[in-house]
Amino acid sequence: MSISAIIALIRDAVIVGLLGYITVHIYTAGENSVEKKDLEKVNQQLMQNAKDVAAWAEQSKNAEAQRRIDIANTNAHIDAQRAPIIVRVPSNSTNAVPGVPAAAGSCPATGGGSDKGYGVDVRPAINAFEQKYEGYLATCRFILASWPR
Repeated sequence: MSISAIIALIRDAVIVGLLGYITVHIYTAGENSVEKKDLEKVNQQLMQNAKDVAAWAEQSKNAEAQRRIDIANTNAHIDAQRAPIIVRVPSNSTNAVPGVPAAAGSCPATGGGSDKGYGVDVRPAINAFEQKYEGYLATCRFILASWPR
């Protein structure tokens, strides 16, 4: 046998030995890795998770109750607003300015007095707008209040 064949045989034997050791180590390393202290830590973590979930459920319940109170208060406040908001709509006239138009080259036209238009109560539209967006804001406050802390 030549020297190079002996070196190749030793090298191959070392490689096969290392592969065997790694294989045995992979199969046996996980057998005893779970210990009692690890199980206790897992149980503590599970108990803490249960406490967190219970606290989150309580926060969510309280946030929903507050949302309902906010919406009820908003609706009561809006329903109490009964004073009309009158917006004057101009009458249907052909002149942009009320009054008698002046002829070309003469003095300016005189004012026509008070507007002959009619009033429109926009309170119901404002109340509906306020209810809609206060409801959205109450929902946003609910989401922020129910977010886990």
